[in-house]
Amino acid sequence: MVVGYATMFAGLSIMGLLGLDTQGASVYEGLPLQTRQVLNSKITIFAISYAATLLIVFVLLLSSRLISPFLLFIPLFQLPCGYSIGGAVGGVIYRIRGGGRVTSVNLVGDQAVSFMALIVSAIVGFLPLIGYSVILLQTGSHLLSILSQLSISLLEMVLLLIGIPRVLRD
Repeated sequence: MVVGYATMFAGLSIMGLLGLDTQGASVYEGLPLQTRQVLNSKITIFAISYAATLLIVFVLLLSSRLISPFLLFIPLFQLPCGYSIGGAVGGVIYRIRGGGRVTSVNLVGDQAVSFMALIVSAIVGFLPLIGYSVILLQTGSHLLSILSQLSISLLEMVLLLIGIPRVLRD
């Protein structure tokens, strides 16, 4: 449940990072930085905070009575989503708002982009958890469920590593 909350609001967190520089894209025009470098740095900052949240959930689960020891792995196997969520939200915003380039976004002022960030982060973040749930309902096996969650998380990360360079322009 807590992993779901962390995932849901991840889109707003990455949007806050994307709008970190108040000057907008003009700051980057004179610098020898590629759009992908700027986005990767912001994804890394986001992924660290996302990982910290999931590690706290892991520690809390260690002190709980669980119906299966495999449940401990849910927050750990969700860790690759930190990169996936950041990349998906950042890539979509840069593509739609900036034409594939660095763009300035405002979390409060641009509510359409904020809503889009929530939707993208929910899709990317909840997909592994949905995979876990579906496999658990079909098989009753926590081991197979947790492996499906890990597989989906890693697949999302690989797809974003391949897809981000295609949507960004320098």
